[in-house]
Amino acid sequence: MPPSRTQGILALVLSICQLPLFGALVGVDQFAYPDGAIEGQVGGAGFDFDARLDNGPYTGATGSSSDWDGVWGGATVVSGSLRTQATGARREFNGPGEGAASDEQAGVFESANALSVVYVSVDITRQAGATWGGVSAADLGSDSLFFGVPGTPSPVSGVREFAIETAGGSGTPSYSGRAPIVGETVRMVIKIDTATELATLFLDPDLSQTEISNTADATHPWPSGFGVGALILASGGTGDCIFDNLVVATVWEDLENALGPPIPVNDTIPAHPGSPVRAQVVD
Repeated sequence: MPPSRTQGILALVLSICQLPLFGALVGVDQFAYPDGAIEGQVGGAGFDFDARLDNGPYTGATGSSSDWDGVWGGATVVSGSLRTQATGARREFNGPGEGAASDEQAGVFESANALSVVYVSVDITRQAGATWGGVSAADLGSDSLFFGVPGTPSPVSGVREFAIETAGGSGTPSYSGRAPIVGETVRMVIKIDTATELATLFLDPDLSQTEISNTADATHPWPSGFGVGALILASGGTGDCIFDNLVVATVWEDLENALGPPIPVNDTIPAHPGSPVRAQVVD
């Protein structure tokens, strides 16, 4: 349609790519490292996220990534996955400095002065001999909740189950009713809402559907006053726990697309003929 003196509408079709780490993604790691110790590795993408609102209005990528730290002797990478056996690995949401009053502090999600909700998705496979194993949420130097298979069997089933447990094993875990199977890969999706003080565990959810369309497998109170700015992937026993496809995000929708190719999305923008158009793309 040619330009005219009267106001017209130009349908501008944009092919928008939802790129990993644009906006709401905190970090992604598929453990594409050489075989060996995970400690000191800085691969994947992101883990340079500023979640604070008390250091300026900006939240998002800082360009200063954290690295992996070994815990209890350190975990190893084998064939593109992280393996733990009476060992663990820790990574902060922002880096490279660690501890209070450092880069790590900027990455802490908490109910006051920061973004308050974070999602974690990770695949976990247990081998024979593994006892407890899963993901701990950490606030600077302190662990708060553990998500995975705790060492204490469910009092209902009498066997170990996926659950949410207060770090250190104090209190009663919130069990899911689902027992782990040796060799089976389970995708755990964790939601931590520090404002409502609620933690939620989903096992093999359908990420193509909305969060509300999926049923939580376990919920547990989030400890008041705690934030979360790091994750610890760890396990005990004589068999490996294998972790892969780690995603940390601020919205549910980013969990599905973070590990795949960009997905084109069509949109339209009304504009005056002959006028410049400014588009800001966010996922």
